[in-house]
Amino acid sequence: MKKIILLSLLSLCLASCSSSGGSEGGGTVAGDLRSQVLKDVQNKYGSSIKILSDSSQNYYNYSLYGVIGNNKMVSYGFRTSKMDNEGIATYNGEFVKVSNGQKYPLRATADFGKAHIDMVYNNDKYMSGRISGNAFIFDQGNGTGFFYGPKAQEIGGYWTKKGVLLDSNYVFGGKR
Repeated sequence: MKKIILLSLLSLCLASCSSSGGSEGGGTVAGDLRSQVLKDVQNKYGSSIKILSDSSQNYYNYSLYGVIGNNKMVSYGFRTSKMDNEGIATYNGEFVKVSNGQKYPLRATADFGKAHIDMVYNNDKYMSGRISGNAFIFDQGNGTGFFYGPKAQEIGGYWTKKGVLLDSNYVFGGKR
């Protein structure tokens, strides 16, 4: 029953959101969705989750990313239900190293027509991937990302360098 109510709320809210994604604060559609995402994450994963996407004033409205315990990476939110199949979007955010919380600037460019995404983090590290539906898979390492919110307003995901232990696990998020 709870899932049906949540899906109904999500459908109504996403239908009424503007392309700007709303604004943070009480009473806004985006702010209400963000609160619901936070509650869902805490219900699903408990209080052991360390939410990294809320570490600054630049809150995400449709998604959260973080770590459970010492090593389980989480990207959670309201995934985009209708993806564009043309156009280019640029996202700015952060890439966070799981082992020590070190944050690196992130810039991503999604080319929806070519179903391709390029990401640069720490100003010189490059990754690329394939977009499929509302998700993308990296060509390098082992990682997955997702598009969140109406018109793919946000991205989030996780990435692990193959063959390397925990110190090469990352979570990330970005906004248009």
